[in-house]
Amino acid sequence: MSHTIRKLIWDAWNIEHIKRHGVSPLDVEWLLSNASPRPRFQKSRSGTIAAWRKDGGERYLLVILAKRVSGVYYPVTARLMNDREKRYYLRKIR
Repeated sequence: MSHTIRKLIWDAWNIEHIKRHGVSPLDVEWLLSNASPRPRFQKSRSGTIAAWRKDGGERYLLVILAKRVSGVYYPVTARLMNDREKRYYLRKIR
């Protein structure tokens, strides 16, 4: 599953929320970029989209996006993956 993300909607709430998780808007934008390796996407039952990717260091990041209109998404949250999520991600990229 891939998604064309043309724009992210940032506001004070989501910037502060992800900051509490140790993630910045630049981290999210990098995660969603087409740089290799590309992020993995998974659609949830609620309609949000999870994006999974290891950063350039040792962090495994998870971003939850809510679609607004075609190509425009609101980052609901971003955080480090827990151990279960990390195992899932590593299985998917192999």
